[in-house]
Amino acid sequence: MKKISTLLNSPKRILFFTICVILISVILASAFIRSSSSAADKSVIGPEKGALIALDNAGYNLQQVSDLSTAYGNKDFDTVYKIRFTADGYRFYYVIESTSGEILKYEKNPVSSSDASDIEDDSGQFSSQEGASQEQNTSSQSAYIDIEAAKSIALADSGVSSASAVFTKAKLDREDGIYVYEIEFYVGNYEYEYEINAVDGKIMDKSIEED
Repeated sequence: MKKISTLLNSPKRILFFTICVILISVILASAFIRSSSSAADKSVIGPEKGALIALDNAGYNLQQVSDLSTAYGNKDFDTVYKIRFTADGYRFYYVIESTSGEILKYEKNPVSSSDASDIEDDSGQFSSQEGASQEQNTSSQSAYIDIEAAKSIALADSGVSSASAVFTKAKLDREDGIYVYEIEFYVGNYEYEYEINAVDGKIMDKSIEED
């Protein structure tokens, strides 16, 4: 305490000490702000970039795959994109870290017969329904437009080229007794969603949202 009292025994020394404290505080505050800014700048790559990373790793482009879907989730405390698509008779599954783009998991499995029992088969067409006979299924398939036609309808309506769009969802579903294609795709920061009548190709609902 004596030493401190000696240091502060004159107005000049008190002023000098105060200036030093202020400078140290400013330096510490600046370091904290830079650290916070750096953490804030660590943004996610986006689902479209995640899908392109997976496709590039598998050796395909958007036109060569079907059933492409992306989902945002968590894995071992990391936020990740879960990418799925089908190509050349195989079902691909990727888990990609959402900020670095690192591939955390990769699976490639043959498309099994069980996959064909879903509403949508690998070509995006109607496959089978519970209680329906094989003859009824064949007839039903011919009654629906295919999934590529539904995608084309959505792209044409939005004015977006196929090269610019990253599809995250394309599936046949049933709503209020009507079969519709649910189409979702990204272009930059915009997400497009469409519901298209699977019989006549009429657009039943659509929306555009900015991320």
